[in-house]
Amino acid sequence: MPSLSHAAIVAALTHTPVRRFADDDAGMDAEMHAAQLRPRRFAPPKSLDRHVSLRLHRDHGWRTYEMAPWAGSLPAHRVVYFHGGGYVSEVDPHHWGITRRLSVATPARVLVPIYPLAPGATADTTVPTAADIVADVIAEAGDPSLVTISGDSAGGGMALAVAQTLRDRGVPGMDQVTLLLIAPWLDVTMSDPELDPDATRDPMLSIPRLRRAGQLYAGELDPRDPLVSPLFGSVDGLGPMTIFAGTRDLLVHDARRLRDAATAAGIEVDYHEGEGLIHVWPILRVREARAARDIMVAAIRR
Repeated sequence: MPSLSHAAIVAALTHTPVRRFADDDAGMDAEMHAAQLRPRRFAPPKSLDRHVSLRLHRDHGWRTYEMAPWAGSLPAHRVVYFHGGGYVSEVDPHHWGITRRLSVATPARVLVPIYPLAPGATADTTVPTAADIVADVIAEAGDPSLVTISGDSAGGGMALAVAQTLRDRGVPGMDQVTLLLIAPWLDVTMSDPELDPDATRDPMLSIPRLRRAGQLYAGELDPRDPLVSPLFGSVDGLGPMTIFAGTRDLLVHDARRLRDAATAAGIEVDYHEGEGLIHVWPILRVREARAARDIMVAAIRR
């Protein structure tokens, strides 16, 4: 049974966010235009300074934040974390919270790219640039097994697309790079026949909003292109995967399909599906997230 803390978040979500937003294309486009005019602040909160050192880089034209624990020398383990938000929303406090916890607990150097959002940027340019950044991290680490590509929701989709891109480029050791995917959004077409049409079970996500965000992110590409929907790409030659999902998450079928494809390809898969849990529960302030973070740390240290 889900915890009281999880139930409290579900109750809050049910009465506030996604249900108040437009579900038609015109309304969603107007909301995104307004957000572009007054973008949300993406800088990490000052409270992070108590736990980690922060450095701001310019990598391949993007702002990237790198964090590392204050104590000791720079850790050997490296994590690149792509934040969620449907490719149209900026990094938020939950993302800074999970990356800080992973950095301190592992310990690891965690890089958070602030990637440009759709519709101003689309997958045909975003994924290759993200792959360039990760390729640099792999080269600097010197050992691919020390590197984890991670992300939640849309960021999980980007993480998988980046891994596929680097494999296709012939980057050595991609079968040793860990993938840590939290409720990944892997098929922007939202066409899975098992997709639950009763969206009220998921208090966070909306099928029309996801489908429109996916169209904007795809741009001129086919939404089934693996750069956009990496579930339609091959997982052959990729490294071990740790995947989290929840049965109340609209995207749970994406996670299951990836689990099955990776297992069939002979990839080591550590799959965790929370019964009754919602989208991205491992990064929320719920009791269940504590055990999930321990699993994440073990995956990064692998």
